[in-house]
Amino acid sequence: MRKNILTVMLLFVWISISFAQIDWKNYSQIFPDSTYSNPKAVAILTLINHENDSFDDNIAGSISSYLSRDTSFTKVRPKGFVTAYAFDTLKAQFFLHGINAINASAYQYRRTIYNGLKQPEWQNIDPKTGNLFTPIPGWPAMYYLGGYKASLGDLVVIDVREKSTGRIVSTAVVYYQAVKPQLFDIFMPDELNDFLTLLHHTDGYHVSLAQVNKWKDRYSVKSLDPYTMLPFKLKLRHDQNNLIFFLKADIKSRNLLEYELLCNGQTVKGWQANDFDNGFIWLKNLQPGAYTLKYRFSVQKQNDSAYSFIIMPAWYQTTLFKFCIVILTLILTGLIIWIIRLLGQRKKSEKELLRREVFRAELQSIRAQLNPHFVFNALNSIQNLYDENKSKADKYLVEFAQLLRNTLTWSKKEKTPIVEEKKILETYLNLEQLRFEFKYTIQIDRLINIYETEIPSLLLQPLVENAIKHGIAHLGSKGSILINLDLLDKDILITITDNGKGFSQETETGFGIQLTKDRIAMINKIQPESPIVMDIESQTGNGSIVRITLKNWLYEY
Repeated sequence: MRKNILTVMLLFVWISISFAQIDWKNYSQIFPDSTYSNPKAVAILTLINHENDSFDDNIAGSISSYLSRDTSFTKVRPKGFVTAYAFDTLKAQFFLHGINAINASAYQYRRTIYNGLKQPEWQNIDPKTGNLFTPIPGWPAMYYLGGYKASLGDLVVIDVREKSTGRIVSTAVVYYQAVKPQLFDIFMPDELNDFLTLLHHTDGYHVSLAQVNKWKDRYSVKSLDPYTMLPFKLKLRHDQNNLIFFLKADIKSRNLLEYELLCNGQTVKGWQANDFDNGFIWLKNLQPGAYTLKYRFSVQKQNDSAYSFIIMPAWYQTTLFKFCIVILTLILTGLIIWIIRLLGQRKKSEKELLRREVFRAELQSIRAQLNPHFVFNALNSIQNLYDENKSKADKYLVEFAQLLRNTLTWSKKEKTPIVEEKKILETYLNLEQLRFEFKYTIQIDRLINIYETEIPSLLLQPLVENAIKHGIAHLGSKGSILINLDLLDKDILITITDNGKGFSQETETGFGIQLTKDRIAMINKIQPESPIVMDIESQTGNGSIVRITLKNWLYEY
């Protein structure tokens, strides 16, 4: 028994709290006309958020007419059922008028979401639970049925019946309807008086003859929407950039209406609450462009409407005019920059030319030392060969004369095509083979264009000579030299490999090697954008490897 009393008390407290959360001034009441004059009439009082009244003008059709044609709905319900619209997600509140402690047990009620689902069970009305309240001052106490809501597109149906006969005596319907704002008219800056007149209208939203003629004077009939008589796409002058978009909605709070503005596909104003507590959107100081105005009621953010319009630019705002100004500015700027850079480049070129001439003079001096060094070594070889084999010495002398001519020809130039450098190396190697009988191989990457790609003249000859003299001379026919030219992206890697005894510290820093290092250092100063890197790897008894990397070399051609 105590448990039942405690349950009743808790239920009473819960109902009292729920009822206390209803802010009556925020609700509109819907009830049958006879209810007000007859305190004993059993009827449902429906309360919905009063902000829903702002959107009624955007409703197409009537839910009352629709239900009246539905015989499955009307055959069990009284003709005077009450309907209301809700557009937000708040619950509608329901009270039962004409119920007191004496007759409450004679009635039952049920709540149905009218979407084809199974009907719920009827519930008894028990005034002992503490559900009797007076929601409207001066009215009799009413039984609180509860607060309910449905998804958009569904109905909340509350039925009350006599328990003894099963006859439904009162029905209340709340339709949660999807709604989009409808545009009623658009006003230009010179139509402010017409806008103010409409703002204070009292006879609903009806398209007037004057409104129709306003747009028919500017656009063809095919260009007007047959329902709103507004242009499908409004086209305005640059000075018509203050626009008022008037909606079919009795908005009383700016938070109920939101809009977004896009220009040329880019968001100018993101979704935001309206600037006025009315049903119009005022856009000011718009720049030329193709605009899209999107607008929606804040209670249904998923349902928005849109209207597109264009503001044409003035002649000085056109793309052609701006393009001409930009071109003229670029020409003048470019001319000034060109003159400044020309003067600066001229001074820089004079300094650079002088610097390069100094480097070239030093390079010529190094190359001048290399040629006598080569000639001295060759003549020394001829002398030694004469002592051993006169016929070989004669052939050697002929080959030497050819080599000397080629050397003198290309030594005057800074760079030599690879094909010519290869010929000089082959002539020199053939010449040395007469004395030492070694083997050699020259391999060139087939991706390298040997006819157009140039390398520094006679760069490899001193290195090959060093490999012979200090590497394989004592090996005779067992000696071998391999020369590789490989393409690595935009670099050329030259490798000279021998199977001789390897370089000692003295031979590595010998005259030919040192002059080559000095020459490479001087070339790098002249052309730092394409440096040459030389690396010598020598292992005692395992031969030597000389690597020369011509970096960024192919960008030169």
